[in-house]
Amino acid sequence: MTHLPGSTGFGIDDAGEIIVCFPDDLPADLLRELDGFLASGKRVEFQSPGSTCIKTTIALLKRGYRVFEGKSLPQTHIFFDRRHAFELPLWQEVPDTYDLACKLVWSRIASFGLVSGTLLSIRGLPEGRLSLLQLAEMPGLRFALATSADMPSIGRHVEFLARNDFGAGRSISLQKCIAVL
Repeated sequence: MTHLPGSTGFGIDDAGEIIVCFPDDLPADLLRELDGFLASGKRVEFQSPGSTCIKTTIALLKRGYRVFEGKSLPQTHIFFDRRHAFELPLWQEVPDTYDLACKLVWSRIASFGLVSGTLLSIRGLPEGRLSLLQLAEMPGLRFALATSADMPSIGRHVEFLARNDFGAGRSISLQKCIAVL
């Protein structure tokens, strides 16, 4: 069992869920520790503000983590089952853990995902700034992408970072393409 610095006998293996809220960069050693936790089939989520580097979001998704946009704190915080929390890098225990974790989770405004498939159609919107993409593998979804000269062509395999905005507590079938990979 891996015991965390500053904890009182609570080990990382005891948790079923981990939530990491971070303001910008993540400590590399933290990711190494969490990779083993994720490999055991447990849930690991990252939450960060909208200003987070796209490369960081893509890297987390490629490792298999769930990534959300929402409120963050000035320092990185890690929550274990919303019962135990620590402020990093000093691993200081956080008071009122459950309330803080719930407030942070409820502040989420979007989720991210890596999407890939064969481009089935492209439809330009009237104002010309956005195009709607449809993939053969997901015909019920539309992906909004900023119209540009280097737009992918129909029939081509595409891969991109998608953002699903939470609108009034519901998901919609339109996702925003943040970056084409």
